[in-house]
Amino acid sequence: MTRARTATFMATGLLAAVLGATPALAQRSLFDQPIQNPTESPAPEPAAPVAAPVAPPAPAPTAQAAPAEPAAEEAAEPAPQAKPRPRKPRGPVPARSLVVTNGGPIGLVALEVSQDGRGASLKAPLAPGKKITLRLPAFKGCEVNVVATFEGGQPDTHQVDICKEKTLNFKG
Repeated sequence: MTRARTATFMATGLLAAVLGATPALAQRSLFDQPIQNPTESPAPEPAAPVAAPVAPPAPAPTAQAAPAEPAAEEAAEPAPQAKPRPRKPRGPVPARSLVVTNGGPIGLVALEVSQDGRGASLKAPLAPGKKITLRLPAFKGCEVNVVATFEGGQPDTHQVDICKEKTLNFKG
């Protein structure tokens, strides 16, 4: 018998004794019965008065039986680990690409977007009315220098906040 069943069996016997149940209704152990020799004929048992069956009271919960078993199962199984959440950046995040549009009547010959000596530039001139996506390196800050050169003109230098502006529209 398991420890929980033994405790329940003992509690039921004690409860029956406390409530005044008759010995005929109480649970009996195998050791309470007389031992008979197989060569002897069995002795007839005296007839006992038959009482109406009474439902045994519900076993009282024991403090050691119920919590001990689930705790052992929980300790054997490791708890599932939650996936780590990606960290949210603090503050504004610089753009990793810019959409450059040439909205002017003349072609854009050169374009440089830089910060601290690193940057990106156009590979080929941008014709009027066309647009292109310029990939940027991972800048640390939001402010970048933008140098645009049009056909037959001088370079124009501007400061652009790439945390707020994701497109550049040149009207030439």
